[in-house]
Amino acid sequence: MSELWKIDLSWNNLLGGIPSNMCNGLPNLQYLALQGNKLFGSIPAGWTQCRELKRIVLHDNLFTGHIPKSIGNLTMLQGLNAGSNNLEGNLHELENLELSYNKLKGSIPSSIFNISTLTYLNLGSNSIIGNLPPNFGNLTSFYELYLGENILTGSIPKVIGGLQDLQYLSLEVENVSSSIGNLNALISLDLSRNHISNNIPTALGGLKNLQDLSLAHNNLQGNIPKSFGNMLSLVNLDLFGNNLSGEIPKSMESLTYLKYINLSYNKLQGEIPSGGVFANLTAKSFIMNEALCGHPQLKVPRCEKGRRKCSWAKSLLIKYILPMVVSIILIVLGIILVRQR
Repeated sequence: MSELWKIDLSWNNLLGGIPSNMCNGLPNLQYLALQGNKLFGSIPAGWTQCRELKRIVLHDNLFTGHIPKSIGNLTMLQGLNAGSNNLEGNLHELENLELSYNKLKGSIPSSIFNISTLTYLNLGSNSIIGNLPPNFGNLTSFYELYLGENILTGSIPKVIGGLQDLQYLSLEVENVSSSIGNLNALISLDLSRNHISNNIPTALGGLKNLQDLSLAHNNLQGNIPKSFGNMLSLVNLDLFGNNLSGEIPKSMESLTYLKYINLSYNKLQGEIPSGGVFANLTAKSFIMNEALCGHPQLKVPRCEKGRRKCSWAKSLLIKYILPMVVSIILIVLGIILVRQR
């Protein structure tokens, strides 16, 4: 079958290893799909004989060992999808690279971010450590990047703001950078399950094409920015499990495409907005907060008329005015006593 250019044996019950001499009689093979089987062993180094190979799909098998360095010699290769195996090490030049759910260790080689043709990279759910390389911003053609569920540290590099074509981003970081607000093409942003403890940058409100935003399971502080009301394309918002405080911005009522919100397990207080998407939400979106009030169907106390103003005035009185008045009275009394003596 020397003229064969495509083989797809996906989702069968194929067992065993892949013959190392498989490519000897297939000089024109361009597409090889073996995903969803029970193949094991290593990826053959002899695949370099398939010099026309453009895409290899091997995910959901039982492959082990290292990715052969020789695969990097396949000059026509554009995509390798080998996720959900037990592979280790060795990254190489490709347009699309999918190696999630493997056993990749160590830091990300800085050389991978010098590949100007790379547009898709998924190294999620491995054991990759360290910071993102400083030349991360070289990938100006990037449109999808998934690095979540690793052991990455540090902040998001400022250079990320230059990736103007980036549409999908999932990272493991320690701080959220305001430079993310420059990613105008971004559709999905997932920074969940990290240890982020700073405030949510107001610059995120400038992402007018963003549809999905997840900052869940972090230690975010401060208020939900009022600028969130500017994310006109937002459909899903997940802020579950943080330390956010203050009131829910009423500006979010204007988000006409918003369908899902989860603000549970924070320290939010004040009145829950009632317009827009908030009119259709249930109590699950707001459980375990500090002092929210609103419609009884949300299982929170009713907001008494003028309660917010009274609460604010009471807080101001206790914190500032009362101590000041007491101090003045004590000073006056002291002066009187001194003069009497």
